[in-house]
Amino acid sequence: MGCYPDLSNHLLGRATMTTFQSRLSFLVMTILVFIVLHVFLFNSSSSGPNTDISLSWLELHRHGDNWTIGDFHPIGLIVVVFVAALVTWILSKILRHQAAQQSGLSP
Repeated sequence: MGCYPDLSNHLLGRATMTTFQSRLSFLVMTILVFIVLHVFLFNSSSSGPNTDISLSWLELHRHGDNWTIGDFHPIGLIVVVFVAALVTWILSKILRHQAAQQSGLSP
């Protein structure tokens, strides 16, 4: 079965992905982790006639129908993106290791 790796992967029940598919999957998961992190990093919000929403790196203010950016911290955005990519990378390594153990293959 060494001559046909795609066939052997299919017969053994292993999914194969191209480099593009793998990178796209990682990007989508990073975006999802970024969104989930914002649920936990959602610092504060206020309601009423004036609404303030504060994420760790962005502060928005609404007065009536007008939204304005109160403050923007680019370093905070870079940190949140880095943490999202790091968490995604760690999760992918853990899941890959568990899948290899369940199928009896080395990681």
